[in-house]
Amino acid sequence: MKNLLSAAVPGLAVVLLGSGTAIAQEEGARHFQPVEMYVCNYRDGQDQGDFDRALRMMSEVESSDAPYAGYQLFPGMVTPEQNFDFIFVGVYASGTDYGRDNAAYIQMAEDEIEAWEEAADCGTSLWASHQLSESPGDGSAEFMVSFQDCQVADGRSYMHAMEAMRQWTNYRANNGMALPTWAWFPVYGGAPGDFSFKLITGFGGYEDVGNSFSWMVDNQAYLVRDQMLQGLVSCDVGRMYYGQEIMNSFEQE
Repeated sequence: MKNLLSAAVPGLAVVLLGSGTAIAQEEGARHFQPVEMYVCNYRDGQDQGDFDRALRMMSEVESSDAPYAGYQLFPGMVTPEQNFDFIFVGVYASGTDYGRDNAAYIQMAEDEIEAWEEAADCGTSLWASHQLSESPGDGSAEFMVSFQDCQVADGRSYMHAMEAMRQWTNYRANNGMALPTWAWFPVYGGAPGDFSFKLITGFGGYEDVGNSFSWMVDNQAYLVRDQMLQGLVSCDVGRMYYGQEIMNSFEQE
């Protein structure tokens, strides 16, 4: 967990680089960035105010100068299986930064970590995130984001699957619907379900979600997507979350 910064840079502006997983061996120089994900429930008698207090305490800890961004996500359009209160996502520039910063934080922030654990009960996992497409965005620190579980087809390589995903996101951007998109690959901690990676798509808000829906239908873009991905990768129905940026020091580099 990185020290928190009060000066937030616009949400979803993080450039996802660094770290490795199985796909890195196939994609060579393509970059992956470590993402820590905490899936949390408030403890009995605790609420967002208690968690905010823990975050404020953590803001006083200077564990390292490694760039870091943190986001809190709340369930929006989800299924009953997503029965947690929130997700906290932390993003580092590299695996080296992730390891060094967390090692320092554990040594320095005993009281702050205890305050977090008193406010929320969280399961933790580490992911390797690869950015498929960017978006100019409007600089909002509040946003919406969808998660989909995707499976690479039997006998097909991750390299071919990712190339198809990039072709789809490029088509979308070149035809008036640019949305920031990432592929997350599990590294440690795992996750329930049978999938190869999670597909993450960002939206500026409900207006962007509605515009994307209309664009897909009016242009029959779903047919183009299915044709590009056919026989390579399939994804389930997305779950939508409301998000807010809590901290971001990448732009202060």
